[in-house]
Amino acid sequence: MKQIVLVTAAVVICSIFCNACSKQAGSSQPLESKWMVTEMPGFTKEELMKVNAHIDLRNPENSTGSLDCNHLFWKTTTKNNGTIAFSQVNYTYKYCEGQMAMESKFVEIAPSITSYKLEGHFLYLYDKQGKQLIKAINPAWD
Repeated sequence: MKQIVLVTAAVVICSIFCNACSKQAGSSQPLESKWMVTEMPGFTKEELMKVNAHIDLRNPENSTGSLDCNHLFWKTTTKNNGTIAFSQVNYTYKYCEGQMAMESKFVEIAPSITSYKLEGHFLYLYDKQGKQLIKAINPAWD
């Protein structure tokens, strides 16, 4: 009887530990989600919300987003220790007069993103100096 209780306790503890390892500490949202961008250098929250600025990390091999006029796409690589890399960043080449600054800024900063933090329903993306480059919210949080 003691062995059954010990084995059951060990299984429960391992399950809890494995589940905790699959998410970053403090996170209640998976990284692999669609995220609404609420902060990015050079733009107000209102400007970002007006154009439905978002990034979609549900498919790491083909992450996508839209920050105004064009569609963005890239490859996302992550590790459980909070590191992240956006590579092969590109976008469609539709010209939209006066509306391309957000895409240009994202394409400029995306390769600099090296770490992330999930905090509740927020995603924070940082460069190697620890400077926050993007803040986003999971639109399905409530």
